[in-house]
Amino acid sequence: MNNNIIDVLVVGAGPSGTALAIDLVRRGLNIRIIDKAAKSFDGSRAKGVQPRTLEVLQDLGALKDVLAAGCDYPLLGIHIGPLTIPWRMMSTDKPKSDIPFPNTLLIPQFRTDAALHACLNELGKQVEFDTQLIEISQDNDAATAILSAPEGTETVTARYVVGADGGSSAIRQKLGIAFTGSTHEEDRMIIVDAVTTGLSRKRWHIWPGSSGQFIAACPLPNSELFQWMIRLSPEEQPKLDLPDLNERIQKRLRSSKVLMHSIRWKSVFRPNIRLAEQYRVGRIFLAGDAAHVHTPAGAQGLNTGIQDAYNLCGFHGHLATHSMSI
Repeated sequence: MNNNIIDVLVVGAGPSGTALAIDLVRRGLNIRIIDKAAKSFDGSRAKGVQPRTLEVLQDLGALKDVLAAGCDYPLLGIHIGPLTIPWRMMSTDKPKSDIPFPNTLLIPQFRTDAALHACLNELGKQVEFDTQLIEISQDNDAATAILSAPEGTETVTARYVVGADGGSSAIRQKLGIAFTGSTHEEDRMIIVDAVTTGLSRKRWHIWPGSSGQFIAACPLPNSELFQWMIRLSPEEQPKLDLPDLNERIQKRLRSSKVLMHSIRWKSVFRPNIRLAEQYRVGRIFLAGDAAHVHTPAGAQGLNTGIQDAYNLCGFHGHLATHSMSI
């Protein structure tokens, strides 16, 4: 066999791919991890890390940075006219011997990514950003990927490849794996991370509206940012520039005191509920959003993705040894 072959090529450096890379490297495997983006994702998106995922992060060595960057979920403040009704979205429990981290942590995704990338760097590996998978093939012994980077194209041979490259996974599409489910175009939402003044940071604010319309603002810990969520009407074509967003918010809140000063990240979110028909073809695996996408409730995507990676590498030993039978 080619002596230049690596053990695993990980495609996608979000939480799933990076968690997998960390686990593989600490087991002594020779890996590379690539991402087509020019830099790490800088939005909040999935902002809840669940108890079991915190245990996984502890084992991987990334927990200290994650805990330092997050906090407990604040009380909701439901604004109805002049009234603000406090409500706790989830109960809080004390640690136990069998449940060391009983509560979901509020932490924006960009800080979770940063903690995982730092952990990987400490192990001597770095994400190769601005590097895209162009083609992939395989035989009984290995998989071969053609990569494109600013320096040119490169052919990489690996014993295994893991596609952790998101809901629009290039690897899943190239393998021809169906991604069955639905996309809810009628249930869209603007999500904006913005420095905001005029709001208490002790509450996750919600302004309910008719027909399920609402505006919400969640304070992101250790920052001046709020994650704003604005549900759209079915056929609406929203304006996403700063003045229009401020006008919309102030009109709905009936207050000119609440003001976005700068936008870090923005998106129009469409709920997807999809599942890949298979997670593996020969020596190529899928993990995270490449394999399954969820509603935004509870940051299911991030948490199941990290646990995919941990299970794939550790519990079942699929990638932790060189001698796995096909």
